[in-house]
Amino acid sequence: IKPLFVLKLEDGGVAFASELGPLMEYAKGSLRLSERGLEEYLFFDANPGESLVEGIFQLEPGQALIWKDGKVQLEKYHQWETQNLKGFAPSEREAGAALWHELKKAVKSSFIADVPVGLLLSGGVDSTLVTLAAAEEFGSGLPAFTIGFEEKGFDESSFAATVAAKAKVELFVEKLTPGRMLESLDSVLSKMDAPLADPSFIPTLFLCQLAKSKVKVVAGGDGGDELFWGYPTYWAHHTSEKIRRIPGAVAFGEWAAERSRIKPGYQSFGWKMKRLFGRWDDEPMMRHLRWMSGTDLAEIQSLRGGRLDLKLKTDYNRELKFAFEKGFSAPWLDLQFYMPVSVLTKVDRASMATGLEVRPPMLSNDFATWAMKLPDEMKLRGKTGKWILREALRQRVPTDILSRPKHGFAIPLFEWLNGPLKSRIDGLLRQSPIWDLHLLDRAVAHRMWTEFQTGKIDAQKTFWALLVLDHWLRRHPGLKGFEV
Repeated sequence: IKPLFVLKLEDGGVAFASELGPLMEYAKGSLRLSERGLEEYLFFDANPGESLVEGIFQLEPGQALIWKDGKVQLEKYHQWETQNLKGFAPSEREAGAALWHELKKAVKSSFIADVPVGLLLSGGVDSTLVTLAAAEEFGSGLPAFTIGFEEKGFDESSFAATVAAKAKVELFVEKLTPGRMLESLDSVLSKMDAPLADPSFIPTLFLCQLAKSKVKVVAGGDGGDELFWGYPTYWAHHTSEKIRRIPGAVAFGEWAAERSRIKPGYQSFGWKMKRLFGRWDDEPMMRHLRWMSGTDLAEIQSLRGGRLDLKLKTDYNRELKFAFEKGFSAPWLDLQFYMPVSVLTKVDRASMATGLEVRPPMLSNDFATWAMKLPDEMKLRGKTGKWILREALRQRVPTDILSRPKHGFAIPLFEWLNGPLKSRIDGLLRQSPIWDLHLLDRAVAHRMWTEFQTGKIDAQKTFWALLVLDHWLRRHPGLKGFEV
């Protein structure tokens, strides 16, 4: 979870820090932006290895740096494994009982502290499980925290309140309105030491500020989706393989996606069509990375004036090879990319900016290893992800908590970009270091902005990424751009 940035020095030495900023200050005057880093940022919403600055990189999870005699060597000392864990086949009843036992053990460990500990509670399956386990271990009255929105399609605070009542915890709720988002935007973006294009950083930061007003440590539900296959993309892969075998089905889907329009609301039908078919790839692993990406490869290439240095198949050959060996590879890929690069980075940056420590019990070694042992059918059944988690909750919470569709910790980005943030993007397109440093093609960005506002293309994450990048570049005016 905790980052380590490294700068190789010309004399053979190395400098390292937990943030990008100190290394940039150390090497001030000779810093150039990285073309590969920019493309990774747009695709992954952050940088999994190489940073946006040439010569500075971040160690991967489970990676060690060995410096000896002026030479740097990188070694992988930990890798998520699943193959050697198979053969574990408990009954559903046994698995349900073991789930509570293992989770309570993990939660109990995460509450070891000499300061007050609270809970992050969204009302989703994962945070509900952690909250109930904590309440059973430590009794009623624990403080829990959630963020609400004015836009009903994004507000989960009522579900959090239902769970809080069942668990007998004290729930603190704060509403994030468009007005508050707008007035605090620059302050929020200034908390990012390195650009992070996950827009849920905003509510995560407000959530951490709320929690810090009462406690110094909280436990959350991160890791549940990856370990128990909760993302809709997992069952979408099964559906896609069936579609792929039907002659003409993919071509028809691509035709329909082109004509679909994205509308306000959480993951509208048009948005789903453009993700499913607009980012289609016959290879499941490539398809999954593109589905989960912020900006797709074709759009990055257009914005880069026809150039694309990022080659997923070769650049991440080791990860893709491991994923291929896992059989159903999508959850494993998310353990390598989406979870550490986006989810955990977002939570770490937001919590550290407020002086709060966030602990994810589901990612404790013992619990994660136990979860990966479980047979696939206990995780995904039909369209139902996290099946065993839902079964474990069935007698403990109301049905609407379990039956509602998966809902990520998202903000109404489409609505905000077309509303309170529209003038901000218009201004960025007129003048920005992005264009002055020749990072991207402004004419292409103008065209994409026009098409996005009509719902023709899925570019909300792209323009959020540009907004974040623009703000970061203005704070670091000495950086050198790309040659024309």
